[in-house]
Amino acid sequence: MLWFYKNLIVVIIVISGISHVSIAAEESSHQCKLRVGWEDWHPYIYLKNENLVGIELELINRISAAAKCELEFIELPWKRALHTLKYNQLDLLYGASYSADRQSYAHFSIPYRYERFVLILKRPPSPGSTSLANWLKVAKEQDNSFSMGFVRGFRYGDEFQKLIDTEITSSQKIYVRFDDRLRKLLLKNRIDGYLIEEIVGKEHVRTSDTPLYLVPLSDAELEPMHFMFSNKVSLEVRERFDRAIRSISPR
Repeated sequence: MLWFYKNLIVVIIVISGISHVSIAAEESSHQCKLRVGWEDWHPYIYLKNENLVGIELELINRISAAAKCELEFIELPWKRALHTLKYNQLDLLYGASYSADRQSYAHFSIPYRYERFVLILKRPPSPGSTSLANWLKVAKEQDNSFSMGFVRGFRYGDEFQKLIDTEITSSQKIYVRFDDRLRKLLLKNRIDGYLIEEIVGKEHVRTSDTPLYLVPLSDAELEPMHFMFSNKVSLEVRERFDRAIRSISPR
């Protein structure tokens, strides 16, 4: 009989322990709150009637809900957001390209979507297929004052980034904080063109009062987009996001 009671006590303790772990895991999932850096990125994410809206926001919210994490959005320019994440004052960034430098201070999710860069010009390009490499070569030969616009802190994919770093001098690069300023510089003839995500580029062309040209590039590759997490975000939360992406994201 004593043996029976000892085993009964052990069973009760084990069951109690399982129940405690289950409750703790549930509480952990509900206590997840992440600070997210955002900036106006029409039509991906932007303010409308004082509310954040956009196709990227909808996808982010679906993934974070599946990962059981609450998000707090904090408006910051992209380069400052990267710096802030590096020092653990932000927890999450979206639409991020992978790089070894970023990997040194942050963690990356699996890709949750893909995008392709296009070229935006004020004048139509030459007929036929256009690659960024060929366009740069011709544009620089035709214009001694050639310049191209870029957003500070952006990466444009491995192959395009190599061309930008090797074929365009520092004096030929003009950097801005927001992508809409690139359009303003182009319309004022301050730059010859700029690279932009295809969906954003279509919006720039559609909403411009002056005709602009969206040029698909034959050497453009699909670029995987990731969530970037600060080192402060736990492995358990990052794994929840990866599982949510696999179940939801239209990749």
